[in-house]
Amino acid sequence: VTDAQSLALKRARHPLLLLKSREDLSTVVANDIMLGQDGVRTLVVTGPNTGGKTVLLKMVGLFAVMLRAGLHLPVAENSAMSVFDPVLVDIGDQQSIAQSLSTFSAHIEQLKSFVADETELSKGLVLIDEITAGTDPTEGAALSKAILDELYNKGALTIVTTHLGELKMDAHRHPGYMNASVEFDLETLSPTYRLLLSVPGASNAITIAQKLGLKESVIQKARASLSAPVRESAELLQEFEQKNRELEDELQKARAFRLAAEEMYAKVEMERQKLEDDKRQALKQFRHSLKGRLHDLENQVRFIRKELQQASAEKNVRDLERVGRKLQRASGRADAIFSEAGEGLGEISKLKAADLKVGDIVTSRQLELTGEILSIDASAGEVVMQSGILKVTVPIADLQKPHQPAKKRAQQPKSKALDRPKKVHEGDSVLEEPLDPTLSCDVRGQRADEAVSAVEKFLDEAVLSGYQAVAVIHGLGTGALKKEIRRYLADSAYVKRFYPAQATQGGDGKTIVELG
Repeated sequence: VTDAQSLALKRARHPLLLLKSREDLSTVVANDIMLGQDGVRTLVVTGPNTGGKTVLLKMVGLFAVMLRAGLHLPVAENSAMSVFDPVLVDIGDQQSIAQSLSTFSAHIEQLKSFVADETELSKGLVLIDEITAGTDPTEGAALSKAILDELYNKGALTIVTTHLGELKMDAHRHPGYMNASVEFDLETLSPTYRLLLSVPGASNAITIAQKLGLKESVIQKARASLSAPVRESAELLQEFEQKNRELEDELQKARAFRLAAEEMYAKVEMERQKLEDDKRQALKQFRHSLKGRLHDLENQVRFIRKELQQASAEKNVRDLERVGRKLQRASGRADAIFSEAGEGLGEISKLKAADLKVGDIVTSRQLELTGEILSIDASAGEVVMQSGILKVTVPIADLQKPHQPAKKRAQQPKSKALDRPKKVHEGDSVLEEPLDPTLSCDVRGQRADEAVSAVEKFLDEAVLSGYQAVAVIHGLGTGALKKEIRRYLADSAYVKRFYPAQATQGGDGKTIVELG
């Protein structure tokens, strides 16, 4: 039910015909009726006698009063209709000898109340069957046009049936009117009872009379007496109806194909969704396996780093060579994991080899490692990337530019890679401009060994991610935790220098660590 004064009835069927044909409802023809959209408020229905025009008019009138009574309407989904008040109807022959009323006079008696000044029709529905029938066609047409114009100006929705050709032309020219017709099958010489919107219809009076058995010679004389323009107009309308019927058949086929395509699409979409779910599950399992292998590799690298720190402190060349070989083997293992990750995850990168150059900072999506490109092998689709102490080969398909690229640090000569970094202990002055850390690790409340382990892992991740400076929050307390943390920082090969934070940033309860 809509507030707008309109009706949009989809696949509407006459309720009495449905009751009569309830054993086979498909025998009742369904029609779409639209009125009140885009300023169109008057529907002029033409077509042959016995074609169903009056039945259509009565159906709309029944729907209007059924809706007001709260009854369900036999229409398809998404139909809409407003509550009309009043519903004015002029259907049937009301001639009366007792009242000295001819057919025409009886119609005028009804219509004069419709157009009376006191009749309010801004929410009304007017239904007129065979308007101004029973009088001279020329004068009847003029009178009909005046009546329809008055009803339109009053704001009524009007459906009128007629055989008057001038009303068809008027409906064609008037922006607020629409032609419609009931279809007539010229092959079977019988009506189909289908309503064709926007299509004027021919009366086909001679054809119907021929079908009803009128003498053939009379039929021929009638055809011959028609003027050329009238014959041509009738033939044109018949051809128009035939083309419209063919288009309607094609439309029905297209709708059937569309429904079949929608069903097929839904089926394919369901299968695609299942494949996506299977793929996500497989990727989840693969990532879980990959994460475990990377965790093992991380532990191995951490152990190698400790050995590297010890060998560096003792200046033991043999141990350095042995640790170097271990590191090379770990790098090879990392290369294999990265290669397998690229194949297993099948990621499609937006980056191409041509988009990259040596020195670019990139991130491995799956391994979450950020580093600098050392070399590019476009033919193999790989790059060699330095991420912290790891030098790894990564598929280009796994790379992306980080949203906030890490600041590039000057690469240290290999001969100085194992030199002990400069420390700034508490009490020392900081001569260089201090860096602003964007990452921090809070170990307050932890035991010393737990805190040192947490800071060790934190620095590993910070170096691999390319950070220049980080902060460790240990608090003041007794000073024991701060002492152990800074003792570890003094021995770490990752740390360039460290110093207490400024008083406004945490003071001595927070240590700034510069990585190098």
